[in-house]
Amino acid sequence: MKINKIFIILVVLYLMAIAPAYAQEESHIAEYTDSFEGSKISFSMESRGFAMEEESEKLVLKGIARIHRVFVGEFGSKYKKNKKRTFQNKADANFSIKLFNSLEEFRKYALTISRGKIKFSGEGRAFYAPWRKLLVIYLKSDTFPTIFHEVSHFFYDSQFAGGTQGKLWLNEGLAMYFQGLDMFQAGGVTVQPNERAYLTLNHLEKEKALPKLKDYLSLSREEWTGKDEGLNYYIGWSLIYFMMDSEDGSDMLDKILEYSKAGGSVKKQKKRHAVSVASLIERYYKTGKKKKGGLKKFEDEWLAFLKEGAVPAPHNI
Repeated sequence: MKINKIFIILVVLYLMAIAPAYAQEESHIAEYTDSFEGSKISFSMESRGFAMEEESEKLVLKGIARIHRVFVGEFGSKYKKNKKRTFQNKADANFSIKLFNSLEEFRKYALTISRGKIKFSGEGRAFYAPWRKLLVIYLKSDTFPTIFHEVSHFFYDSQFAGGTQGKLWLNEGLAMYFQGLDMFQAGGVTVQPNERAYLTLNHLEKEKALPKLKDYLSLSREEWTGKDEGLNYYIGWSLIYFMMDSEDGSDMLDKILEYSKAGGSVKKQKKRHAVSVASLIERYYKTGKKKKGGLKKFEDEWLAFLKEGAVPAPHNI
C-alpha cells in the first residue's frame, strides 16, 4: 500500500511538472475574411502557446484590411483601364499566419518550413514562405510592424511577383513602408516614416556616399543581399516613401508595379520583365509636353527629399 501511495505521488508530481509544457504548446486558431471592391481574402491566424489580446487582434485585422485596400484600390490599377486589381485566382486569396512567443519553437519550425528554399539566418525573427502562402513570425515588442511587414510580402507576391519574390528593392521597400502602419492616430490610419532609415540616408547623402540610383536599381539578388543589405533596405524604403509622397511619384510607382507583375502570356511577361526600372522612370517620370523629367529628374528630387533633414510627415492612407 505504501509503495502504491509513493507511485501515485510521483505520477502527480510528474503531471504537474509537464503541465506548463502542454500549456505552452496550446494553439489558438481563428479564421478571418476581408472584402473590398470585389476582392476577397481569407486567412487564418494561429498563435502557438499563447492567446493574443482581443484589442491587439482587432488592430492587426484593421491593419491587414488597410494593406488589402491599398494594394487593390491603388497599386497598379491606373494602367488597367482604371479597373481595380482583384484576386482572380481563389488560391491566391488565402494565406496563413503562425505566431510564436518562443524563439526556440520559432527557429525549429522555421528550419522545417524553409527546407533550403529561402535564405534564413539564426538571427531572423520572421519570414514569408510564398510556396505555402505562410507568414511565420516570432512575436517581440514590435508585434504590429513585423506582422504588417510580412503581410505586405504576401500581397506583393500574390498581386505582382507570382511566387518569384520579384524585385527585392520593391518587395522589401513596400514591406518596410507598411511596417510603419499606425492605427492609434485619432484622425485614422497613417503610415509613420522610418526615422532611422531616413536619418541614415540623410547623413550618407551629405557625405555623397549613396550609390547612383541606376546602379542600385540594377543590383542582382546576390548583390542586394550582400554586405550592404541593411543600406539596401533603407534605400528601398526611401524610394517607396518618396513616391507615395506625391501624385507624380504615386503614378510612377503604379507603372513600376504594373511592369513587375507576373502572369499573362509568356511572351508578354518576358517583354514586361525585360524593361528595366531605370528605363521606365526615364520614359514616364514627369515627361510630356514642355516637361523635362526622366531618371535624372527623379533622382534629383529623391535626393532633395533626403536632403531636407527633417523626418518627413506621416502619410494618411
